[in-house]
Amino acid sequence: MIRVHVGNEPLRTAVRTAVVVAGSTSPELVVTDYSIDNQAIQDFDENVTYTADYSTTEMGTYDHPAGYTHSGMPNGVAPSNIVGGTMELVDVNMGTKFSYSVSENDTIYNVSPNGVSHYRIIKNGEVVSAGTLRPTGKVRTIYGTTLKNCRDLGGWDCDGGTVKYGKLFRGSELTGNSRPTEQITAFEKRMMTDLLGIQCEIDLRDVTEAGGTATFDHTVDYLHQGIGDYASTLSDSVNLSRTKTVMSKIMNNAIKGIPTFYHCVAGADGAGTVSWLLLGILGVSQSDCDKEYELTCLAGPTRFRNQYLIGLYNKVMSYGKATFQANIAEAFRQMDIDIDLVNGFRKAMIDGTPSDLSYDVPAMTITSNGTYDVSAVNEAVVNVPVVAPEALTGEIMGDGTMTITIPTNKQCSFVSVFLDAPMLSQMDVIGSLCVHENCQAAGVLNRWRGTYGAGYDFTSPYGGTVTFNSASIVITTSAYPFAAAKYRWIAC
Repeated sequence: MIRVHVGNEPLRTAVRTAVVVAGSTSPELVVTDYSIDNQAIQDFDENVTYTADYSTTEMGTYDHPAGYTHSGMPNGVAPSNIVGGTMELVDVNMGTKFSYSVSENDTIYNVSPNGVSHYRIIKNGEVVSAGTLRPTGKVRTIYGTTLKNCRDLGGWDCDGGTVKYGKLFRGSELTGNSRPTEQITAFEKRMMTDLLGIQCEIDLRDVTEAGGTATFDHTVDYLHQGIGDYASTLSDSVNLSRTKTVMSKIMNNAIKGIPTFYHCVAGADGAGTVSWLLLGILGVSQSDCDKEYELTCLAGPTRFRNQYLIGLYNKVMSYGKATFQANIAEAFRQMDIDIDLVNGFRKAMIDGTPSDLSYDVPAMTITSNGTYDVSAVNEAVVNVPVVAPEALTGEIMGDGTMTITIPTNKQCSFVSVFLDAPMLSQMDVIGSLCVHENCQAAGVLNRWRGTYGAGYDFTSPYGGTVTFNSASIVITTSAYPFAAAKYRWIAC
């Protein structure tokens, strides 16, 4: 016998589902519709639209007030045919399967919304009950007795479609290092790997926060990279490099189809920063990025947009681009993340037709163009800053180029070009260095970024010293319009 418990699915579809989940047996099939969004999450999402005014927050209305129960947890469902046995739960959307022991009237949690999941219960080798779940909703918060502030990043509207579920998950630490009462159970580990499909963990904690302890076994890839939080993640070249490591890993994983769980200690600051930037580059509105961030309040840690997030927002918007997303894109450019990786990530993460982004690279140069002859540089003094002649120093202001000419038969082990500019964002070399026999061989130009600037190093392909045959490097620079960036050369 087949009984449709809730919903309007045609009977023939229910019959077909029963065959899939139950094989040759004919248990009673229960089809259940429900929403995973609890009332607090649903009301907050539907009723709140934020502007660029970061002096206010509306989360206080929904943050554990009277009338909302367990406001940080998702709704589960307890179909009427749940009996004791072994549950086999299949999330069709995610292509995952989770088997575990259940008792009578147990609640099912954590399947993805807006699709179907099937379950069957086996007892003594027989299928004794089966059913189909058809959850709806938007915010996929993950339920667990020790899981706090864990949720899927999917479900948000973005340019070109909707962010996909099952790709990225954010949360708090699960090892109990800083929060002993929140050490994940063996059951919840299996749920995360089997049902959520987690294949990679990224630990954002620094060493002072007990970072460096993996949650899962060796079957789950593990990256430990502390990044700080909020504006500090974009503050200088060291932090930009750390943030790039995390973002590049996440984005490549999404492209490769590797579900990833990233976390800090509370799942609020480091994870909140990463999530806000990722959603922003996917084209989620500033209002929704802020709301996703503030959902952390419902899980325990109070994080209002006007307390902490405002610093990150101000840092991003200081880039001076026309739109919120363009400023987010500039943050990724500052991390030196290739635009092809950004667009590949967008295609992997957006359910729809995302357009390609491009970086808005400002054209800048040095006010006093000219040529700097390195022939006078002491060849024995290597890697010592040599300030260029006064006529060539200046601010990076507009369009143009700078040329460094290396005389014939000048022997160098390397030539390094350096711009003394903490705010420098990018340098491009046009042309190349030519060495030996009238440019028939060329060295390697390696772009680098340090704490106080950025530049290019030329390295000999032969080792030792080489002779430059009237070679030259033509350099264009780009930086923020307000960056008074002076330059200098470091030469052989």
